[in-house]
Amino acid sequence: MTIEEAAKKWNVTAKTVRSYIAKGYIVNLEVDRNEYVLPDIPKPNTKVKPKKERKIDEAILKTLDKCMYISYLILHISQEHFAERLKALERSGCIFKRDENCDDYSTSLNFILNAEKAEKQYHLHFNLGPTISLVSL
Repeated sequence: MTIEEAAKKWNVTAKTVRSYIAKGYIVNLEVDRNEYVLPDIPKPNTKVKPKKERKIDEAILKTLDKCMYISYLILHISQEHFAERLKALERSGCIFKRDENCDDYSTSLNFILNAEKAEKQYHLHFNLGPTISLVSL
């Protein structure tokens, strides 16, 4: 999608989309004849900057609950640290992979929230509720 299409989809200005691009928040970005082609992804959740592991985990879980995406660049942490947090959430059962064959731990795009498990473990309330979380693996 174009910058203008992304701005409309995400309900932000084109300038904001360009800012996301400049900051590296958009994954799988392509350039076609001097124009950016953005992948059809959810709006990046840029309102969080946690430092402690529990807060990072909560930011990831809340982002998945909002059907948005987040990456290590948005959180201002290393890619290794972000992957470590995703794997820990996966091991705990709070999230699971959409595609078991995909080993991409650089963003939250390949993960689905298990709201029921995450609510119990993190004492958070999620908007999607247990209907989304009861997906059989």
